[in-house]
Amino acid sequence: MIVIKIIITLITIAIPLTSFAAPNFEKLDKSIVLIIKITGKTKSTATGFVINDQNNVITNHHVIKGNGRLFIADGGTDPISLKPAIVKWSSEEKDLAILHVPNLNRPALSLSSVEPSKGATVYAIGFPEIADLLIQKISTESSVTIGSVSRLINAAWHENMPKFRIIQHSSELNSGNSGGPLINVCGQVVGINTIKTSLEASINRGEIISGVFYASHISSLIEVLTAKTISFNEVTTACTPEENAGSNIVIIIIIILAILVILLSFSRSHQAQWKHNTTIEKKSSNISGIDNSNIHFTINQDQAFALIIGRSAKLSELVIDNKAISRCHARISCKQNQLYIEDMNSLNGTKLNNITLTAFKPIKLNSGNILTLGKVRLKIT
Repeated sequence: MIVIKIIITLITIAIPLTSFAAPNFEKLDKSIVLIIKITGKTKSTATGFVINDQNNVITNHHVIKGNGRLFIADGGTDPISLKPAIVKWSSEEKDLAILHVPNLNRPALSLSSVEPSKGATVYAIGFPEIADLLIQKISTESSVTIGSVSRLINAAWHENMPKFRIIQHSSELNSGNSGGPLINVCGQVVGINTIKTSLEASINRGEIISGVFYASHISSLIEVLTAKTISFNEVTTACTPEENAGSNIVIIIIIILAILVILLSFSRSHQAQWKHNTTIEKKSSNISGIDNSNIHFTINQDQAFALIIGRSAKLSELVIDNKAISRCHARISCKQNQLYIEDMNSLNGTKLNNITLTAFKPIKLNSGNILTLGKVRLKIT
């Protein structure tokens, strides 16, 4: 019964896991970059991502705004690892910017022009400053948050500016996430995150933003890239979980192996359990009732085990339905092919050849012994 419950639990866990697979974040990390802006003695950080093999990086306009120098941390934050970034194009209206970073040589992310459906799972990947609080230094390892698409709206980042498609989602953003990609389950970019609007709303209204975050839908960027003949990889088909079938197969294999291990362990631990009115070829002992008692079971002595004899089917492996028997009366164990009997502090006691046993003290059992549990007499053969 316990094994059945464990298997059912594993299957219950497996169903959602096999129908959904997360993208390969280690692979995605190679295309997502930490942007460092140095203004005088002040450093600020943000996020960007590579879109082609021409070393073009996308981020927010408010990230590059001002007179600071822009760098991409390529493998570290030391001066040798910082690569200068040149602003190729930017738009305050769309809060987008295109950078050129010579010799960056990072793989590009694919851009999905298909609008994600409401409720679709999405991930925000970036470098939130708060994440580095404990290590007290700027890290080049990205952070991932998971959420879902709340809705798509036609809006603008600022008043009196043309509206465009914006994704409202619940994947948490913090300062430093600006310019980072919003990713679907297939690892494709569906939006460019911005934290500025959320922070402004929080400050102006005195509210704490929770579960409401925004990203420009990727169509705004695709429109600009197309007009400027900047290359990129566009995906025009909807993302489905089946595209990550490889991850699903791995999960299924792991679950199947786990079930097989549990079944094997269960089988081994119960090889020594009693068999009603049967005999086995391996070394064994038969325990039968005396005085016409309809009791008989065979015990396999092939390996070590311990079995409880009692009246309760829940507490005992060897059940004897007799009121003189305690629910958990005695224990038969086997060590090095030798059987032992041990009273479990039963109410009516346990006797071996009419000698009352001391509770919890194992005594050897041999062929021909008479075992008395309460008023039930058994013979070992």
